[in-house]
Formats: sequence, structure tokens, C-alpha cells
Amino acid sequence: MPDARTGGDARASDAASRLADDILEALDLERALALDGAFEALGDLAAARDRQVESLLALGLGAARRLGPRLDAIREAAARNMALMQAALDGAAAGRRRVREIATARESLTGYDAAGAPRIHAAPAAGRRA
Repeated sequence: MPDARTGGDARASDAASRLADDILEALDLERALALDGAFEALGDLAAARDRQVESLLALGLGAARRLGPRLDAIREAAARNMALMQAALDGAAAGRRRVREIATARESLTGYDAAGAPRIHAAPAAGRRA
């Protein structure tokens, strides 16, 4: 029985398959770079991956739909990377908060008065000893 796909459909399907493979490879590389802390390399890679996704979309929904499970794999890899990037951002924010806490602690000391109310004591000026 002859293939139901015509030449154009077959070429679009093959191109979609190659693009899906390239996108999955880019997503895996993004994850590896993020886990290694090589965030500076992610910008160019993400831009290239975005162009691949746009090329896949330009082939039309028919070609993309025939990818089936590979589209699911792309969605899962993208979601995994998004969660990883969010965790990295959350960690960086926590680090900034901790640095601020340490800097504040060097400038003052919080204690309590006889009634139990918090009282902030300024740190002594540099060069002076108590």
C-alpha cells in the first residue's frame, strides 16, 4: 500500500522530527548548563532553541501533531528546566537576603529590654572600643 503522505507532507514531517530532536537536545544541554551553574551560556542557547521552536511551529500543526510522544517529551523537558531555573532564582534571592541579614547584623545588635520589647543597639563606630 503506498504511503498516504505526499512528498510535501513527508518532508514537513521529517523536518519536524529533526527539529524535535534538536529541541530536546537543546533542552538537555540547557539543564546540564544550569546544573553546572553556567548561566551565562544559557542566553544564546535559549535564543537558538526558541528559533527551533518557531521553525517547528511554522511547519504547521499537522506536522507537529504527528510527533505525538516527542511533543510530550519537549513539554516535560521544558517544564523541568523551568522549575530548575525558578529554583536557581529562588536560591539567588535567598542568598541576597542572607547577605543583607549579615550586613545588618554587623551594623547593629537586636536585644531586649526588661519588659521583653526588642531594642536595637547600634554597633560601635569603627576604631572605638567599648
